[in-house]
Amino acid sequence: MVDMVDNPSQDEQWREYVVQHFRGYYDRLKSDSWAGQNEAPLLKEALLRYVREVDNAIGGSALLVLDDLGERYSEISSEMVAQGVVALLTDETSVEGNRVTAMQIAGIRDVREVLPLAQEIAADESESIALRMTAVATVGSLQGVGATTALRELVTNTGSDSLRQVVARTIERIQR
Repeated sequence: MVDMVDNPSQDEQWREYVVQHFRGYYDRLKSDSWAGQNEAPLLKEALLRYVREVDNAIGGSALLVLDDLGERYSEISSEMVAQGVVALLTDETSVEGNRVTAMQIAGIRDVREVLPLAQEIAADESESIALRMTAVATVGSLQGVGATTALRELVTNTGSDSLRQVVARTIERIQR
Protein backbone atom coordinates (compact mmCIF):
# COMPACT_ATOMS: atom_id res chain seq x y z
CA MET A 1 0.00 0.00 0.00
CA VAL A 2 2.80 2.40 0.87
CA ASP A 3 4.40 1.77 -2.51
CA MET A 4 1.16 2.78 -4.26
CA VAL A 5 0.92 6.06 -2.36
CA ASP A 6 4.63 6.78 -2.78
CA ASN A 7 4.41 6.34 -6.54
CA PRO A 8 3.96 9.82 -8.06
CA SER A 9 2.85 8.32 -11.37
CA GLN A 10 -0.32 7.05 -9.66
CA ASP A 11 -3.41 9.24 -9.88
CA GLU A 12 -3.64 11.63 -6.93
CA GLN A 13 -7.20 10.58 -6.08
CA TRP A 14 -6.17 6.94 -6.12
CA ARG A 15 -3.26 7.69 -3.78
CA GLU A 16 -5.60 9.49 -1.36
CA TYR A 17 -8.09 6.61 -1.55
CA VAL A 18 -5.34 4.17 -0.61
CA VAL A 19 -4.36 6.34 2.39
CA GLN A 20 -7.95 6.16 3.62
CA HIS A 21 -7.60 2.37 3.75
CA PHE A 22 -4.52 2.50 5.95
CA ARG A 23 -6.86 2.50 8.97
CA GLY A 24 -8.22 -0.97 8.28
CA TYR A 25 -4.86 -2.29 7.17
CA TYR A 26 -3.22 -1.02 10.37
CA ASP A 27 -5.92 -2.73 12.42
CA ARG A 28 -5.23 -5.99 10.60
CA LEU A 29 -1.51 -5.61 11.12
CA LYS A 30 -2.00 -5.06 14.85
CA SER A 31 -4.31 -8.04 15.36
CA ASP A 32 -2.80 -11.14 16.88
CA SER A 33 -3.95 -13.33 14.03
CA TRP A 34 -2.19 -11.31 11.33
CA ALA A 35 1.39 -12.26 10.50
CA GLY A 36 2.67 -8.83 9.43
CA GLN A 37 2.84 -7.02 12.79
CA ASN A 38 6.29 -5.63 12.03
CA GLU A 39 4.79 -3.69 9.11
CA ALA A 40 2.70 -1.48 11.43
CA PRO A 41 5.62 0.83 12.33
CA LEU A 42 6.31 1.34 8.61
CA LEU A 43 2.68 2.25 8.04
CA LYS A 44 2.74 4.70 10.96
CA GLU A 45 5.89 6.37 9.59
CA ALA A 46 4.29 6.61 6.15
CA LEU A 47 1.22 8.32 7.65
CA LEU A 48 3.45 10.81 9.46
CA ARG A 49 5.17 11.54 6.16
CA TYR A 50 1.89 11.88 4.24
CA VAL A 51 0.52 14.42 6.73
CA ARG A 52 3.20 16.73 5.35
CA GLU A 53 1.73 16.44 1.85
CA VAL A 54 -0.04 19.78 1.86
CA ASP A 55 -0.66 20.48 -1.82
CA ASN A 56 -3.36 17.81 -2.19
CA ALA A 57 -5.94 15.97 -0.10
CA ILE A 58 -3.51 13.26 0.99
CA GLY A 59 -2.32 15.33 3.97
CA GLY A 60 -5.81 15.73 5.39
CA SER A 61 -6.71 12.09 4.81
CA ALA A 62 -3.51 10.93 6.48
CA LEU A 63 -4.25 13.19 9.46
CA LEU A 64 -7.77 11.74 9.80
CA VAL A 65 -6.40 8.19 9.75
CA LEU A 66 -3.61 9.06 12.18
CA ASP A 67 -6.11 10.70 14.53
CA ASP A 68 -8.42 7.70 14.44
CA LEU A 69 -5.61 5.22 15.02
CA GLY A 70 -4.24 7.38 17.82
CA GLU A 71 -7.49 6.87 19.70
CA ARG A 72 -6.87 3.11 19.72
CA TYR A 73 -3.13 2.55 19.67
CA SER A 74 -0.68 4.00 22.20
CA GLU A 75 2.21 4.10 19.73
CA ILE A 76 0.40 6.90 17.88
CA SER A 77 0.56 9.70 20.39
CA SER A 78 -1.56 12.80 20.69
CA GLU A 79 1.66 14.76 20.09
CA MET A 80 2.01 13.11 16.66
CA VAL A 81 -1.53 14.12 15.79
CA ALA A 82 -0.95 17.65 17.11
CA GLN A 83 2.21 17.97 15.00
CA GLY A 84 0.20 16.98 11.93
CA VAL A 85 -2.48 19.53 12.78
CA VAL A 86 0.08 22.30 13.16
CA ALA A 87 1.89 21.29 9.96
CA LEU A 88 -1.27 21.43 7.85
CA LEU A 89 -2.51 24.67 9.40
CA THR A 90 0.71 26.65 9.30
CA ASP A 91 1.92 25.75 5.82
CA GLU A 92 0.66 28.52 3.54
CA THR A 93 0.60 26.12 0.58
CA SER A 94 -1.77 23.70 2.32
CA VAL A 95 -5.00 23.23 0.39
CA GLU A 96 -8.21 24.40 2.05
CA GLY A 97 -9.59 20.93 2.71
CA ASN A 98 -6.47 20.02 4.65
CA ARG A 99 -6.70 23.20 6.70
CA VAL A 100 -10.39 22.62 7.50
CA THR A 101 -9.65 19.03 8.53
CA ALA A 102 -6.72 20.10 10.71
CA MET A 103 -8.75 22.89 12.30
CA GLN A 104 -11.57 20.46 13.17
CA ILE A 105 -9.16 17.97 14.71
CA ALA A 106 -7.49 20.80 16.67
CA GLY A 107 -10.82 21.61 18.30
CA ILE A 108 -11.73 18.00 18.97
CA ARG A 109 -8.30 16.98 20.29
CA ASP A 110 -7.64 20.18 22.25
CA VAL A 111 -4.56 21.25 20.28
CA ARG A 112 -4.19 24.56 22.10
CA GLU A 113 -1.16 25.82 20.22
CA VAL A 114 -3.38 26.61 17.24
CA LEU A 115 -5.69 28.92 19.22
CA PRO A 116 -4.02 32.19 18.07
CA LEU A 117 -4.13 31.02 14.46
CA ALA A 118 -7.77 29.91 14.79
CA GLN A 119 -8.68 33.34 16.18
CA GLU A 120 -6.85 35.04 13.32
CA ILE A 121 -8.51 32.88 10.66
CA ALA A 122 -11.98 33.33 12.20
CA ALA A 123 -11.66 37.11 11.82
CA ASP A 124 -9.91 37.13 8.43
CA GLU A 125 -12.40 38.13 5.71
CA SER A 126 -9.98 36.89 3.02
CA GLU A 127 -10.23 33.29 4.23
CA SER A 128 -12.95 30.98 2.92
CA ILE A 129 -16.22 30.87 4.82
CA ALA A 130 -15.79 27.11 5.43
CA LEU A 131 -12.40 27.61 7.08
CA ARG A 132 -13.62 30.61 9.07
CA MET A 133 -16.67 28.70 10.38
CA THR A 134 -14.43 25.80 11.41
CA ALA A 135 -12.05 28.25 13.09
CA VAL A 136 -14.95 29.77 15.07
CA ALA A 137 -15.99 26.34 16.34
CA THR A 138 -12.37 25.55 17.21
CA VAL A 139 -11.95 28.82 19.11
CA GLY A 140 -15.08 27.98 21.08
CA SER A 141 -13.82 24.48 21.84
CA LEU A 142 -10.33 25.57 22.84
CA GLN A 143 -11.12 28.74 24.73
CA GLY A 144 -14.55 27.98 26.14
CA VAL A 145 -16.42 30.79 27.89
CA GLY A 146 -13.38 33.04 27.48
CA ALA A 147 -14.09 33.18 23.75
CA THR A 148 -17.55 34.71 24.13
CA THR A 149 -16.56 38.38 23.96
CA ALA A 150 -14.29 37.95 20.94
CA LEU A 151 -16.91 35.85 19.16
CA ARG A 152 -19.62 38.43 19.81
CA GLU A 153 -17.33 41.08 18.34
CA LEU A 154 -16.81 38.87 15.30
CA VAL A 155 -20.59 38.67 14.80
CA THR A 156 -20.86 42.44 14.58
CA ASN A 157 -17.92 42.74 12.19
CA THR A 158 -18.81 40.08 9.64
CA GLY A 159 -20.99 40.37 6.59
CA SER A 160 -21.64 36.63 6.42
CA ASP A 161 -24.97 35.29 7.68
CA SER A 162 -23.51 31.77 7.76
CA LEU A 163 -20.65 32.88 9.96
CA ARG A 164 -23.00 34.78 12.26
CA GLN A 165 -25.09 31.63 12.70
CA VAL A 166 -22.03 29.52 13.52
CA VAL A 167 -20.83 32.12 16.02
CA ALA A 168 -24.26 32.22 17.68
CA ARG A 169 -24.38 28.41 17.95
CA THR A 170 -20.82 28.30 19.27
CA ILE A 171 -21.59 30.88 21.95
CA GLU A 172 -24.74 28.99 22.88
CA ARG A 173 -22.77 25.72 23.13
CA ILE A 174 -19.98 27.11 25.32
CA GLN A 175 -22.38 28.86 27.69
CA ARG A 176 -24.18 25.62 28.54
